[in-house]
Order: sequence, then structure tokens, then C-alpha cells
Amino acid sequence: MTADFNDITEALGAQQAALAMLRVIQGRQLGADQLEVFYRYFAERGVSVTVAVFKEWIAQIQRELDSQESLKQLAKVWTERLGEHASFTPQEAEEFHHQYASVLDTNAIIRQPVVVGYVEREAGSAFDLELSQPARNIRWTLLYTVSGQATLKAGIRDLTISPGDVLLLPPNAMYSLKRSTIARRWNHFYISFHPHTDWRHHLDWPTPAPHVGYVKVPKSERKKIRRVLEDLVDNSLHPSAVMHDLEANLLLQFILRCSSYFSQSHHRVSDNRIDKAKRFVEEHLSEAFTLEQVASAVHMSPSRLAALFKEHTGLSVFSWRNERRLIQAAHLLRSSDQAIATIGAKLGFSDPTYFSRTFRQHIGCSPKAYRHQRQSDVANGL
Repeated sequence: MTADFNDITEALGAQQAALAMLRVIQGRQLGADQLEVFYRYFAERGVSVTVAVFKEWIAQIQRELDSQESLKQLAKVWTERLGEHASFTPQEAEEFHHQYASVLDTNAIIRQPVVVGYVEREAGSAFDLELSQPARNIRWTLLYTVSGQATLKAGIRDLTISPGDVLLLPPNAMYSLKRSTIARRWNHFYISFHPHTDWRHHLDWPTPAPHVGYVKVPKSERKKIRRVLEDLVDNSLHPSAVMHDLEANLLLQFILRCSSYFSQSHHRVSDNRIDKAKRFVEEHLSEAFTLEQVASAVHMSPSRLAALFKEHTGLSVFSWRNERRLIQAAHLLRSSDQAIATIGAKLGFSDPTYFSRTFRQHIGCSPKAYRHQRQSDVANGL
């Protein structure tokens, strides 16, 4: 009986929150009760900010509605669909939440230095979304997985993210991250921030994929890490005269603790020969070359270069070259209007079909679809 009552209460809350969301993107004001329902709905799903900050987020969304075509279209569709009665069924509310979550990018409205929260991404929920690099991003992100499992695609790497894993995603990281299909949930803390120049050097993390930092927190240390994150969340919900100082202190503490878990191999001196091999590949990215040519340029035998390159990068010389090509292709697709075939040819893909197939295989969509999505994000102010 209690479970049934809780289900009914949750469904009612979702319907009321949907109405509040719709009013916001219609450009209408919320009453005190509507604001409370709206805030509670998001607070229960990991948005750990004060009511005052939440109200400012709403105001920011409404100030920028004229440039948010996707939100305006969503408001138009649902205003017409609901008609005069303007109420959601439980099924409609769930559908609306999914659509709202998919088009709202918090990077466009977040203004405070640090935003932290805890998210439960359950299969089928409105928050069960794929995360990817925003088109216009200047913030760094930390993600600490508590339970469940996620899959990270970055460059041409596919990595499984499990409990205890911390990801550091700088603004230039090209990635997609989502709940693993074999897991029912992926629950994690997140921190969105701007690094301070005094401790920026502490963000030199091991990178198992291009521009993506990673560390595994030992099981014996996870309670400490979680306490720091919970203190960050608590601090964000209880304003005080020292709120921002505490915030900065706790964020740095989290980063320093993560740095202390690096394996010794991360601190070893890089091999100058591998650095030279990488430079050779970068300088000849669009050209055909052999392993023997790379080895000759760095004064090594081909077999020794192949083994050492794989040890340092996790990829073969030619897989690393292909990864760099695709990263550069993605950059050009986002930032230029050059023809797709031209971009492929510039990066050594003489066959446009092969370029498209390779891009789709590793990035998850065709070059055309990737460009269209990024241009759509920019048009919508994301």
C-alpha cells in the first residue's frame, strides 16, 4: 500500500513539475507553490543548488528564450497539444520531462564558479541521457561514479566506467558518455568548474583517451572521497559568508586526493623518442608513411618503436594516427564549412566513403550528422 501511495505521489509531483517547466519556457512567471514543486523535482534528481540560484537559472532561461529555438518549439508543441485544460497525464508528463531534458543544456545557464550534484541515471528515466562535449564549452567537468556502469567513447577508444572511477573532462575533450546497456543504472557525482591558475597544474592526469583524464580511487579510499563530495553538495545548498572559500577548498581537496591515487607509471619521465614519433605522425598526418620511416626518424628499430609506442599510448602507431585524424576531422566539421570530402582528403582519406565509414565507426554517427548536430547546438545557443 505504501509503495502504491509513493508511486502516486511521485507521479503527481512529476505532473506538477511538468506544468511548471512548461510555464517557464512559455515565458510565464511561476507562483511560489509552482516554484517549490519545480525546485523539489530537480533537487531530488541531483541539482544541488539553493532556491535562489535555481530561480536565477529560470530567469536566465527566460532571458535567452529568443535564441533558444528548441525550447520555444517544445513550448509551442505542448501548448497546442494540451489545449485549454493545460494539464498532463502521468504518461504525458514523463514524455515531456524526456524532451525537456534532451534540449536543455545547463552549460548555457550556469554562471557560478562551481556546480556540484549527484545524479541517478536509471534506465528509461528522463535523466538517462548521453553526455557529450557541448558545442561552446569553457568549463571543466569531474565525474565520480558511485554505482552502476557507464561507457565512454573518446577518440577511437571505448572505456568502461565503474564504481570508483573519476573522469576529468576539459573543455577540449571530444567524448560521449552514457549508461552502459548492460547496467540498469549509472549513479555519479558531478562537478562543473573553472580551474584556478594557482592549482591548474594539478589537472595533469593520466589520459587513457585523448584529453580525458582518469583515475581509479582505491576501495579503501572511497569513503573519504564521498565525504568530500557530500560536503561540497551540502555547502552548495547552505549559503554562508564563507561558502565560496569552502567550495574552492573542497574542490581542491578532491582534486589533490585524486592526484595522490595516480599510479607510479604516470610520474615516470616521458620517453623523448615517443614524443618525437608523435611529432613525426602529427607533421605527416595526411600522408602515407611506413613504420620503418617513423622508426628511422627517431633512431629506433621498428619492432622496438611499435612495442614502446603501444606501452606509452595504448595504441599502435597507425591507430594513434587515425585517432588524431578523426579528432581533427571533428574539429573541422564543427568549426568550418568545408565540404566533408575536402576535410577527409586533407586528413589522408582519399575515398569519401571510407572516411564516412571510419568516422561513423569510431564517433558513432556520419560526418554529415555530426556537423548538423553541432550546428544545431550553436544555433540554439548551446
